[in-house]
Amino acid sequence: MYEFHHEYMASLYRDKCKIVYTDMDSLIYYIECDNVYNIMNRDIDRFDTSDYEVDNMYQVYKYEMTI
Repeated sequence: MYEFHHEYMASLYRDKCKIVYTDMDSLIYYIECDNVYNIMNRDIDRFDTSDYEVDNMYQVYKYEMTI
């Protein structure tokens, strides 16, 4: 999670992204951008979207991470 935040999110969004909540295996962000779902689709291997429906309203691909 440290690598994801510092090397990916912080370098991508700089001061436009803040962690608002965290638990054992999740980071919840406030992000200022045009469309975060476009970025998620571009870098889908960094996100676990296994709970998303295949035809979700955000048009995010379904991807299940394995750890």
